[in-house]
Amino acid sequence: MKVEIFPAEIKGNQGYDLRILDPSATIADYLQAINEFIENGPSRRTRAPVRQCKGCDLCCYERIPLTYIDVLVLYRHLHGQYPAPAQLLSFLNSHAYIYVQGRAVDISLARDEQGACIFLDQTTGTCRVYQARPLVCQTYLCSPAGKNFTRLRNTIVNLGEDELVRQWLLATQACGAELYFHEGWQPRVRLSDWDPGPFAEKKDYGEVILSQFLERR
Repeated sequence: MKVEIFPAEIKGNQGYDLRILDPSATIADYLQAINEFIENGPSRRTRAPVRQCKGCDLCCYERIPLTYIDVLVLYRHLHGQYPAPAQLLSFLNSHAYIYVQGRAVDISLARDEQGACIFLDQTTGTCRVYQARPLVCQTYLCSPAGKNFTRLRNTIVNLGEDELVRQWLLATQACGAELYFHEGWQPRVRLSDWDPGPFAEKKDYGEVILSQFLERR
């Protein structure tokens, strides 16, 4: 075991927190640990009176930020291969929501007219792409989370989304396309603002070492 998710009392409620036990631990190890805890660990759901999450879709109506690897995993799950630049742009146009405000960019999973994630099966309350669902979905549990878990999760998601923005801009440049986004306010987006980070050149969460994110918290 390289990452441990353990029960913890958070402000008087049953919650959880995290320990990294091995410096070689990757984001894949982190995801395995939290998925196992969500499935089997003792925790109190605060949003619904359920023991297991399956069939509860309350979190599927919220913003779901995407990392670059999330998009690669989803695209490969749906199409059996990684996307070329033009395919990446097409996927983001149809399956994501890109919001630009000045020099800031936010890329999240698209939602339907009811505000639900486009991959939610509303008849069963389950995910149509469960095995390829984004990191923010895999790591969400409606129980109180400790500071270590929360800070690490936020850092991973933010830097992963930064890499997605960088790849979006690179793909736009490679295709000679005009910058396309779904909503914007005084857009001033520049590729030079988005430097390579821990996710650069990575296609799988097993390639990304957690210690890089601990240094940035």
